[in-house]
Amino acid sequence: MYAWRMAELTMDRRQIAQRGKRLEYFTIAWNTVEGLVAVIAGAFAGSISLVGFGIDSFIEVVSGVAVLWRMSVDADIHDRQKNEKLSLKIVGSCFIALAVYIGYESITGLISRKVPESSLAGIILAIVALVVMPLLSRAKKARRK
Repeated sequence: MYAWRMAELTMDRRQIAQRGKRLEYFTIAWNTVEGLVAVIAGAFAGSISLVGFGIDSFIEVVSGVAVLWRMSVDADIHDRQKNEKLSLKIVGSCFIALAVYIGYESITGLISRKVPESSLAGIILAIVALVVMPLLSRAKKARRK
């Protein structure tokens, strides 16, 4: 009875991991597209916040790759913990770099009194993200219960 239950749990864990990987691949693809659109639209509009949004999307791509990397050694607790620490350092460094960029660009924009233009692409991206991100979040939470 015990061996049967363990085999069932192993299979369930494997299915959950496969679903998690598929969702993570979708997240990486979405954030790549989102980041490209935001950075390009933000550069054309001169919008620090839109470029920052795009860079944040790329940081989420790095985070997603780190999650996949961590999942690749899920069974080995030592490697898992080592990957987790390194992943946190990489993602944390990315966020610090983003904060420095936004701070620098904001200060220089204020000093030069530079006003960004509006961006139709940025507005459409924000609307699409408002639909996609909650759905993706819900899909990721579905199997945690």
